[in-house]
Amino acid sequence: MQRIFNPYCWLIIFFLFLQNVSFAQFYEKGQDPGYFKWKQINTDNFQIIFPESYEKEAQRLTNTLEYAYDYVTYSLHHKPNKISVIVHNYSIQNNGFVAWAPKRIELFPTPNQDDYPQDPLKQLVLHELRHIVQVDKLNQGLTKILYYLLGEQAPGGVTGMVPFWYLEGDAVATETSLSLAGRGRLPSFEMKLRALGLEKGKIFSYDKSLLGSYKDYVPNYYEYGYQMVAYSRRKYSSQLWDNALNDIGKKPFTLNPLHFSLYEQTGLSKKRLYDETFRELNALWKKQADELSYTQYTKTNQKKKKAYTNYRFPQYLNDSVIIAEKSGIDQIRKFVAIQPDGREIKIHTPGFYNPVRLSVAQNKIVWAERIQDPRWEHQRYSVIKIFDITSGIEKSLTNKTRYFAPAFSKDGLRIATVEITPENKVSLVILNAENGKIIQQFKSPGNKIIQMPGWTENGKNIISIFIDEKGKGIRKLNLTSGKWEMIMKPDYSDKQNAVSFQHYILYHSTHSGIDNVYALNTKTGKKYQVTSSKFGAFDVACSANGNKIVFSDYSSQGFNLAEMEINPDQWIPIEAIKNNSIKLYEALVKQEKGPVLSQNIPGKNYEAKPYRKWQNIFQFHSWAPFYFDYFDFDLKTSQIHPGLTLLSQNQLSTANTSIGYAYRDNNHHILTKFIYKGAYPVIEISADYGDTPFVYPDTLDADVSNRFNYNTKISIPVNLTRNRFIRGFFPSINAGYTNSYIFNENKQAFEKGRWLMNYRFYFYNYLKMSDKDIYPKWGQIFDLRFVNSPYDQVNYGSEYSFRTKLYFPGLFNHHSLKIKAGIEKQKPQRFLYFNTLDYPRGYDNRISEELQAFTAEYTMPLFYPDLSLFSLAYIKRFRGSIFYDHTQGKRNYYLLTKKTNETTEVFNSLGAEFITDFYVLRIPFPLSLGIRYAYKLKTNTYKTELFFNVDIFGFNINR
Repeated sequence: MQRIFNPYCWLIIFFLFLQNVSFAQFYEKGQDPGYFKWKQINTDNFQIIFPESYEKEAQRLTNTLEYAYDYVTYSLHHKPNKISVIVHNYSIQNNGFVAWAPKRIELFPTPNQDDYPQDPLKQLVLHELRHIVQVDKLNQGLTKILYYLLGEQAPGGVTGMVPFWYLEGDAVATETSLSLAGRGRLPSFEMKLRALGLEKGKIFSYDKSLLGSYKDYVPNYYEYGYQMVAYSRRKYSSQLWDNALNDIGKKPFTLNPLHFSLYEQTGLSKKRLYDETFRELNALWKKQADELSYTQYTKTNQKKKKAYTNYRFPQYLNDSVIIAEKSGIDQIRKFVAIQPDGREIKIHTPGFYNPVRLSVAQNKIVWAERIQDPRWEHQRYSVIKIFDITSGIEKSLTNKTRYFAPAFSKDGLRIATVEITPENKVSLVILNAENGKIIQQFKSPGNKIIQMPGWTENGKNIISIFIDEKGKGIRKLNLTSGKWEMIMKPDYSDKQNAVSFQHYILYHSTHSGIDNVYALNTKTGKKYQVTSSKFGAFDVACSANGNKIVFSDYSSQGFNLAEMEINPDQWIPIEAIKNNSIKLYEALVKQEKGPVLSQNIPGKNYEAKPYRKWQNIFQFHSWAPFYFDYFDFDLKTSQIHPGLTLLSQNQLSTANTSIGYAYRDNNHHILTKFIYKGAYPVIEISADYGDTPFVYPDTLDADVSNRFNYNTKISIPVNLTRNRFIRGFFPSINAGYTNSYIFNENKQAFEKGRWLMNYRFYFYNYLKMSDKDIYPKWGQIFDLRFVNSPYDQVNYGSEYSFRTKLYFPGLFNHHSLKIKAGIEKQKPQRFLYFNTLDYPRGYDNRISEELQAFTAEYTMPLFYPDLSLFSLAYIKRFRGSIFYDHTQGKRNYYLLTKKTNETTEVFNSLGAEFITDFYVLRIPFPLSLGIRYAYKLKTNTYKTELFFNVDIFGFNINR
């Protein structure tokens, strides 16, 4: 039986764990365009790095960071050292993350159309700065000693002992308690947990919430983490987590320091704290539910749900047919038409977009779709897409724009949309729906954020939500005069999706402690509650005849479409509505220093200086008292050696460097690698010095110099993702040199040095996948390679190969048929190249001069046990596959016998694989363990082997 992987890897995995599942080494989300010019502002606590275009907003960001610093650090009693903050304002989403090694905050400050009722930039600051406090606080005790041994990766690594639910739950608690908004105040943030508790009787187990499920939708660790942190702080005070982080930083050697700290302070484990939290919350939610009466409505989506499924953003196509977005854990987002009898017709599958709203008029659907720059990940666009239901044709109305939340006028001739520039200038734009040209453009008063514009019925005005320092309100824009009118003053209840109906404005709000549809009478100024939903009502739309409304109503199995008659006489005046929510945040507010109010933030003007990219290409942040290759880690072959490793990643994530010394095989080695991504082509340079070079034949009497390998690779990763397909290509050229000594029989002398050139073109195109999919339903991969040694035609020939991989849907959902085929041919002189095509499973240790390969593999999920084996393991999925591999090789060289068979041989096998996807010790590294049976048809023998995989990269703390 084959050894699963090299035993050195256990040490490597442990070391990588110390780097942290949350703050991954060399973690990056991409680069900004290489031609950008950057500036920086330095204060006592922060270094803010930003593109020149963002300088005005960078002043506001700097003031917010400095003002919030004392507030965010207060309840954890720790003030972190100076931190870098990198701004990516050419992206199109409001988000951020913290990474450690190198330690930094990265912000994407473009406001979302569904942001909460406070300044989104302040929201980002409060949340991400809290992460900095959490991790920096760990750098004490033993962790401090590890810092001297390992650098910044030590406190980042120890953070791996802190569960995601605390890190994010505490950050959400901070953004909530230090503001008058925040997710902890939103009913929708607890809605999914509340629905599980009330409809299914209990929340999922701790392990299932922690590690997820392919069978059921599981609320994320932000949602349940906030409840656990808020509940525990209410019961035990904020000192509980202050002490816990102290204990984790001082005692990581206990391997589970949080368990011991919680147990010492509360008598509870993490699991028992989870159970206690939701046992009490369920009781409170049930009491809240018992005090309410609910609206009667008709459920319009009649198709039986086989899994968690959402129907969102309904719009009337006419008085009887409803267009909506459908999505779920077992399907990608699509647009569907719901017929009056409940029948469902698939209309269209869109690309990647922020799901906040759809708009329908004159048999057309409009939405805003995300478009990625082909090269620069941090430059994205939001373009207007229109789908014609009658013709079935989708078209892009705009190109390289930053338009959000488009809405058709009633006649379908104009589109109202929000534009937000990289400089954060906000305006409302009216577009020609036929050609995308701007008809009118109106700056937002005071540059306040505009959300989800909608048309009045006469087409002369635009209704929109706006955000200012007092929360969210509603304004009306007169398109003729260009004047804005306040029709609802702002407050801190969330508001979304304002819809004009006769002399009413319908909108969804959190006023009652549950999201519901409300109405504003524009003649009297009075407000009413229109719906009373058990869990939450969203996305209201009116029928053309004005008789009905439709909205999305939440349940534990996802959103349903609910329809009801419009009857203002049954609406409840807002003065009669009570907020009976459990308000965990009230206890948190009392434990903090006070809210960070926008009106109290100073307007100091800081000096902004140029940030020179070439002067900041190196930032050595971590090191290790041994060596292994960070850039080329493989479970089967990677080893660690005595030595030293220095690691660098610059602040813009454009340059990664490693410098290492290793003592292996009784020889000294110097190893370096440098990767630069700040230019259009990616440049990789590596060198390895030490040991004895390759000598053939081994008869050279003279001393030879140490082995020296040098490699340069130039590549261009091009992202062409459009619509529903993820697409791109990757051309590369690799030049490698090694100072080998090979005897030239013609010259009767040894020749030193060999250059090897490797050319490659890789293309991929596949349909985006649902959570349950193992492989894409449709996909194509083409890989073309050519290798030669241009300066040594005597010893080395050339090799070319072409391989393709095709994906097709299987017989049932989430089944997949994968077809692989390839051809490879070498023209060897004295030496062969190793094959790039795979031999059939069960065969190894051979090289073929000519190779033709074919594989057919059918893969399927078997079942989803969601099984906890105490705290030792959690089994998430069993899957299997059957395969047939066929290869035809000509002039086959056998590595073990060192003999060549000049004839053409056929190697084929068929068999099956059985794989389980699981987790160990509640560590969020997904593991896969499988057993393979391969029957070799040629020899009438079989081979059984185990195989193993672990996903150790790609984790980070996200907002």
